[in-house]
Amino acid sequence: MIKKRHCLLALLIILSGFWFGSNHIVLADSQEIIQDFQAVITINQDSSVKIEETINYDFGLNQKHGIIRYVPFRYQLEDKTLVLNYQLVSVEDEKGNSLEYSLGEENNNFVVKIGSANKLVSGPKTYVITYIIQGALNYFDNYDELFWNVTGNEWAVSIKHTRAIIVLNNNFFVGLPLENFQAACYTGVLNSKDQNCQINKSFSGSEEIIISIESYNLNPKEGLTIVVGWPKGFVQEIEKQYITKSANTLFTKFLFVLRYILFFFPIVVFICLFYLWWRNGRNPRAMRSIMAEYEAPANICPAEAHIIMTEGSIDLGKMATATLIDLARRGYFIIKEETEKKLIFKSRDWNFIKTHKENPEDKLNGYEKYLLDSIFEGKEEVNLSSLKHTISASTQNKLRKGLEEAKISLGNMLVDKKLFSENPFALVKKMKTWQIITSICFLLVGFFVIIGLTETGRFGFDFFILLIGFFAIMMIFAVFTKIMPSLTQKGMETKEKLEGFELFLKTVERDRVKFHFSPEAHPEKFADYLPYAILFGVEKQWAKLFENINAAVPQWYEGEQGTGINSVYLASQIANLNSGIQSSFLGAGSAASGGSSGFGSEGSSGGGFGGGGGSSW
Repeated sequence: MIKKRHCLLALLIILSGFWFGSNHIVLADSQEIIQDFQAVITINQDSSVKIEETINYDFGLNQKHGIIRYVPFRYQLEDKTLVLNYQLVSVEDEKGNSLEYSLGEENNNFVVKIGSANKLVSGPKTYVITYIIQGALNYFDNYDELFWNVTGNEWAVSIKHTRAIIVLNNNFFVGLPLENFQAACYTGVLNSKDQNCQINKSFSGSEEIIISIESYNLNPKEGLTIVVGWPKGFVQEIEKQYITKSANTLFTKFLFVLRYILFFFPIVVFICLFYLWWRNGRNPRAMRSIMAEYEAPANICPAEAHIIMTEGSIDLGKMATATLIDLARRGYFIIKEETEKKLIFKSRDWNFIKTHKENPEDKLNGYEKYLLDSIFEGKEEVNLSSLKHTISASTQNKLRKGLEEAKISLGNMLVDKKLFSENPFALVKKMKTWQIITSICFLLVGFFVIIGLTETGRFGFDFFILLIGFFAIMMIFAVFTKIMPSLTQKGMETKEKLEGFELFLKTVERDRVKFHFSPEAHPEKFADYLPYAILFGVEKQWAKLFENINAAVPQWYEGEQGTGINSVYLASQIANLNSGIQSSFLGAGSAASGGSSGFGSEGSSGGGFGGGGGSSW
């Protein structure tokens, strides 16, 4: 039997996998690489910025359709959203031929999907994407600037070489030295301060100022960000477009707080349930090593033994089979084996025949009474297979309700006998109720937060985290529901005796048994211990001991007419009987960006406008 601490260890390992998995990014095939990423950025006097990106993407041996390029155009500031106007001019190859593409918006990005679903490409391909952005310039008292993420930090492949060429019309700057033009660059992962890049400033023959910035060997998720500043007056200042959103209200700030609470909520659930288990759900320490016991503990019926051994995680079929065999052994009914020949096959069934036993000293508990009443329902005899066909929907509901009541009754008996500290079935029912309530509340609050914060553009991420959190909560409750029922000290002692009895039944040998009882002298032991052997799954080994003892064959089981029956034959039919009970009877009842200067402390990789990333498809 799996120890409770092993269940907790497995849960911790799986949970760790969930949370690491939520942050795991599947990278493109290692064969794929961007050989060259060149962006020619022209700053116009009307404050618009024209970007021409030439991307030499090498697919290697992979067969893909093309690439996807996405560029942010909405930026979440502290109390509002900045929106850049964008216009896609063209999508071409290196020869100027137009390429098939689609343009859309996803979260805060505009997305250019290049390629055809009906065509595959491989090896190196060149894509030239030209677009115009309005509103990306920052205006300050003494200078204006462009703070631009050239490649973005979301590419899933390496970029071997990157070059950004910034072009400014020189007519306005005649006579100004190059020192009046500031430039900086940053490389690496998001928020990195690394500057593994080179800057070169020059005048061109066409009276333009050219600032060239290069970088080499960017890894996946690394990018190049550039900052270029120039004297005031060159560009016309325009009013930026902001969407004043509920992000500056107390309500939306509350939603942001809820988002982070939801993210860590499964961990809180685990801590709370672990605390409850630590205080109330742990079993007392074992008092001794397991030694063979040669009889079951007194006043413990098979159903109770099964509950104690499994600590509430019962197998309904096995428990019902063992209990019915015990009831037949005690004289409440006879089991008669019947077969029907269909062509070359035989169909086996069992007929239960009531005996009307009257024995005031042998009292039925609630579970035993439930089984007898549910099977016979006032009849004198019944075929097991017929139950599946005759039980109506209303009767099925009655059976389910009766089974729950019978289980609760058994649990109460175990509490009364001071074997469990709390009714295990009532506790499991309570845990499942809290599982449902907690999971539903988590989902409702999560969807409420997601809908309230849809404009942040993080819907996909939040929804993904919500689903992971939901399944994590369900799994946490499932594990603790299994291990929460706890035995008392007396219950632990009884369990140790049952484990010793199981050890005896599993390792029986004729010579060893003779020291305690002789099978020939006590053939009744076969039937007396058979229900427990069924619970422990060793009925065949136990029957082997009585194979040649005719007196061991019980009177309450009748085999097919003309068929020899002994203990081994009877044990071999137990599995079939268990399957019949299960199917016929129990089966019916059971990052803010933009607006700040890129020079100084605010400068970092991915800190400006533009950027985004891309992938193959």
